[in-house]
Amino acid sequence: MTKKTPLNEIRSFIAEVIENISEHFTCKNIIGIGGSLRSLSKIIMERTNYPLKTVHGFEYELSEHMPFIDEIISADVLGLKALGVRKDRYDTMREGCIIFQAIAQKFEASTLITSGAGIREGAYLSDLLRSNQHKFNSDFKLSLKSLKDRFCFTEKENLYIKRLAISLFDTLSPLHGINPSFKYELGVACELYNIGISLGFYQNQLHSFYFVLNNLNYGFSHQQKILIAMLIKYHTNKLPTEEDILPYKMLLPDIKTLNWLSFLLSLTKAISNDKTQSNIAFSYQNHTLTIESERKLFLARDQIKQLLKPASFAIIIK
Repeated sequence: MTKKTPLNEIRSFIAEVIENISEHFTCKNIIGIGGSLRSLSKIIMERTNYPLKTVHGFEYELSEHMPFIDEIISADVLGLKALGVRKDRYDTMREGCIIFQAIAQKFEASTLITSGAGIREGAYLSDLLRSNQHKFNSDFKLSLKSLKDRFCFTEKENLYIKRLAISLFDTLSPLHGINPSFKYELGVACELYNIGISLGFYQNQLHSFYFVLNNLNYGFSHQQKILIAMLIKYHTNKLPTEEDILPYKMLLPDIKTLNWLSFLLSLTKAISNDKTQSNIAFSYQNHTLTIESERKLFLARDQIKQLLKPASFAIIIK
C-alpha cells in the first residue's frame, strides 16, 4: 500500500483485516484515542463553534460528521489545509480517518467520545492499579480529588454545605420539580465552590469557575463540567440569565433548572455562613420553607433576604 493506492483498494484491504472481529462485537459509543482522532475532534469543535476548548470528553454523533470525514479521506494536501487539518497531520490524517471510519461502521457505532489519554497512560494506570483489578473505585474521581487536594482548604465545611444542599433539594422538590440526577452536580459544586480563594479572595467565584472549567476532566462529561462551573460562578445573590449562559447553552440544562440549582447553592452557603455547622432541618408546606436550627442564624437572615429566588415562596428561620 502507498499514498497512490486507490481508495477502493484501501477500503477493501481494511475490510478484509477487520473481518476477523466477531460479528457480536458492536458498541454504540466508542472511545477515540491517538493523535489523528484527537486532531479530528479539534477540527470538528472549531467547525461547530463548540464552547469548550478541552478535547478530552468531547462527544459527537458520527452520522452528523461522517460526510466531513469522507472529505478528509478524499482530500489532497491543499484540500486538507482548507479543511482545517494541521500541517503536522498531513501525512497521517487521511489514513487515520479511513481506518477509524471502517472500524466505526464495523462496530455499528453512533457516538464517538474523545479521550485525552491513550495507551501510554493506560499502561501506567494498569500497573498502578494492578492490585485493584486495574480500576479506580467507582466513587473515586481523579480530577475532583486533584482539585480538592491542591485548592480546597475547607473540605469539612464544604462537605457540610453539600449535605445541606442535597437536603434542601429534596425538601423543595415539590416546588422545583427538577430531575433528582442533578443532585450529583450540585453536590460537586458544593465541594469546589470556594477553591478560587487560593488564588484571591475578591471575585473568587470567577477563579473557581476557571479552575473547574479547565481541570475537572476525568470522570466528568462536558455537560457536567460546565454545569458545575456555572453553578459556582453564580453562587452569589445573582441568578444566571439567558444572556449569561448563551456561550455554553448547547451543553447546559434549561434556565429554570440552572436557576434553581444556583439558588440552592447560594441559599445553603448563606445558611452556613456562621461556620458553626449546627444541626439544621428543613420543611416545606403552604409555599413556605422553614429552616430550623439549634443556633440563631443571625448572619443567614440578612443574606437570605438579599437572594433572588427562582419562584415565589417564603423562607422562615426558627
